[in-house]
Amino acid sequence: GKLSADDLNALIAHAHRRIDQLNRELAEQRVREQIHIDAALEQQKLEDQKALDKAVSTALLHIKEEARLEQERRLSELREVMEAEMRTQLRRQAAAHTDHVQDVLKVQEQELRADAEQVLSSKMLEQETRYRQLSQEQLDNFTLDMNTAYARLKGMEEAIDS
Repeated sequence: GKLSADDLNALIAHAHRRIDQLNRELAEQRVREQIHIDAALEQQKLEDQKALDKAVSTALLHIKEEARLEQERRLSELREVMEAEMRTQLRRQAAAHTDHVQDVLKVQEQELRADAEQVLSSKMLEQETRYRQLSQEQLDNFTLDMNTAYARLKGMEEAIDS
């Protein structure tokens, strides 16, 4: 049972066709896998970004609320101190009953109010500056985290691509 040259050629041609067909199927399979991987990576990127955005937003809200409460507490303390000082001073001065003393009292009360308002607005400015620094620090930290996460994702993409 020797094969003739024609039989051999037919077998070789059939083998070549089969190889071509398998190569085509392999290429199609690779394309399908790549599309699947790309879609999965894109989905993961979106989910990571969403999670990061939510974390940043939550942290900022928390910081703002803490700063607001702290500022309220300090302003309230400051008001109480100022009012107590003003009352003490006014009581001391009210001992004198002349018109002249009452005129002086009015002037001094106005000056005290202006001083209190000046101290108050200076403290408010101080609080606002501190709050801005806190917010900026928090944003800087999140930017760093986001860059790290992005670099890791790029690394994974390159590993998958190679």
